[in-house]
Amino acid sequence: MQKYSDTREIQISQITPQQDAENREKVLSDQTYIGTFSWIRPDGEENYIEYTAAQLDINSRRFTIGIDHDITDHRRVERALLESEERYRSLFEGVSIGLYRTLPSGQILDANKADIDLLGYPDRNTFLTVNAKDIYVDPEVRDKKLIGINSNGFIDSEIQLRRYDGTQVWVHNIVKAVKDDQGNVLYYDGIIEDITERKQAEELQARLQQTSKMESIGRLAGGVAHDFNNMLIVIQGSTSLAMMDLNHSDPLYNRLKMIEDASDRANGLTRQLLAFSRKQIIEPKIINMNDVIMNLRKMLGRLIGEDIELQTLLDEDIVNINADPGQMEQIIINLAVNSRDAMTDGGKLTIETSNVFFDEGYCQMHPNTQVGNYVRMTISDTGHGMSQEIREHIFEPFFTTKKLGEGTGLGLATVYGIVKQHNGSIECYSEIGHGTVFKIYLPQTDEGEAINLMESEEPITTTGNEIILLVEDEDFVRDVASDFLRHLGYKVLIAESGKSAFTIAEQYNNTIHLLLTDVVMPGINGRELSEGLLRLHPEMKVLYTSGYTQNVIAHHGILEE
Repeated sequence: MQKYSDTREIQISQITPQQDAENREKVLSDQTYIGTFSWIRPDGEENYIEYTAAQLDINSRRFTIGIDHDITDHRRVERALLESEERYRSLFEGVSIGLYRTLPSGQILDANKADIDLLGYPDRNTFLTVNAKDIYVDPEVRDKKLIGINSNGFIDSEIQLRRYDGTQVWVHNIVKAVKDDQGNVLYYDGIIEDITERKQAEELQARLQQTSKMESIGRLAGGVAHDFNNMLIVIQGSTSLAMMDLNHSDPLYNRLKMIEDASDRANGLTRQLLAFSRKQIIEPKIINMNDVIMNLRKMLGRLIGEDIELQTLLDEDIVNINADPGQMEQIIINLAVNSRDAMTDGGKLTIETSNVFFDEGYCQMHPNTQVGNYVRMTISDTGHGMSQEIREHIFEPFFTTKKLGEGTGLGLATVYGIVKQHNGSIECYSEIGHGTVFKIYLPQTDEGEAINLMESEEPITTTGNEIILLVEDEDFVRDVASDFLRHLGYKVLIAESGKSAFTIAEQYNNTIHLLLTDVVMPGINGRELSEGLLRLHPEMKVLYTSGYTQNVIAHHGILEE
C-alpha cells in the first residue's frame, strides 16, 4: 500500500510501475493491476483508496488509466471488528472460569485457557479433538440435562467431569442453547467453575453428621439392649427351669418351648443392638481373613442358593488382623443375605480381600480413620442396587426396605457396629440397576501367627457341689441365677447387696469356693466387695458378671483391663 501525505491532488498517472513495485507484481494478463493506498487529508484524517489500473500503448505513447474507490468507511469497520475481536478474545481468555462452545453432536468448537487448564489438557488443539460426551463421568447425565435445555433454554447444575489424566472434578455448569428462528439448536455456550473443594467439604460435613447421628443411635440402642437383657434373663431362665421339671410329652412343655424360642430370638436382637452400639463383648484373636471366608464358603453356597454364583478373589499375601472370628463371620453372613435378597433373579456374589494403605489425604476425607495399613474385604453383588436416599440410612437400626416380617432392619446395623468396634471402617457404593459394593477395612497386625479356625472345642457341661456366694441387686435375676445353680448341684448363699454379702461371709465359717458377683451395684461395687471378702476367705475364687458392657465397666475403673 502506498501512503501519501500533504497532497491536495494526486494524478493516478503519476503512479508509475517503478513507484509501485508491490502493485506491479499483481499485473494481470491483460496489463491491469489493482492496489490500495492511503493518504492524509489536509484536516489530518487518513483516507483509504482502492484502485484498478491498466497500461495502454496509444500511438507509441504509454498511458495509465484507472478507477479508484474510496474504502475509508469499509476499512474503519474492519478495524473496529478486529479491535472488537481482540477485546473479546482478551476477555474470553482472561477470565478465571472456564468458557466453551459445543455443537449438539458434542464436538467442541472453542474453549478458553481456564477451561482447558481445569480439565488438565496440554493444549487447545488436543482439547478440541475430544467430544464433550467423553468428558462427562456419566454420559447419561449429560443427555438428560440437554433434553431439559432444549425446552427451557439453559441449565444450571453440578456435575462430575473427567480430566485428561482420568481423575474426576466437580464443576458448577451453566449452559445456554443458541437456536435459529425455527427453534433448532445451533450450538451450546457454557461456563464451568471448579467446585471440587466445596463438594469435598460438603461430603466431609455429611459424613461427620452421619457419624454423630450413628453415635447417638448407638448409645440409645446400647441402653435399650441392657434393659432388655435383664428382662430376658428372667424369661429365659424361668422357662428353662420350668422345662427341666416337665416331660417332653407334657402339653405345658411345648408352650414353654415356644416361649423359650421367642426369647432366644429376642436375645438375638439385643445382641445385634449391642453389636451396633459397639458394646458387644468380643474375643479378638489373630486371624487370617482368607481363612474366615474359606471356612464359610460351603455354608454361604447353601445360604444364597444355586441361582447365585459365589466367587472368591483372595489375596494370597493378605496380612493378619486382630479380630473376633465369630463377629467376622457374622459380617459376611449378614452382607451375603442382603445380597441374596437383592438378586431375586439370580446373579453373582463376589468376595475379595486385599492389603491397602490409608494416607493422610484419605483420612482427611473419611472421619474416624487413621493413617496405617488395613485389610480390605470387598463384598459385591449384581442386584438391583440402592438409591442415594436409601444408602444414607442403611446402617440405622430397624431401617429396612423389606416387607413386614421379612427383615428386622438390624443386619447392616450389626455389621456397622462390629466393624467400628474393631477400629475399622465401612463404605457402601450402590446405584439402581448396577448392584451394590461394601468395602470393609480392618487394621492389620503383625503380632503372632493366625489361629487355626478349623479347630473346634467340645462344649463342657458343669455340675458340682461347691459353695457359691451369689451377690446380685436385681431380684428377678438373683432368683433365676440361684435356682439354676441349685439345679446344677451347688449350694448357694444369696446376698442382695455388698453389705449383706459381708455379713454372710463374716458369719459363714466353712469354705466359700466361689464369689459370683454383679459388678455395678449401689454402694459397694463388685471389685471392692471381692477385695474385702478375700481377706475373710482367701481360698475363694471370684467370677464377675454384669448386664453392663465391658466398656462401661472399664470406663468406671471397676475392673483392671
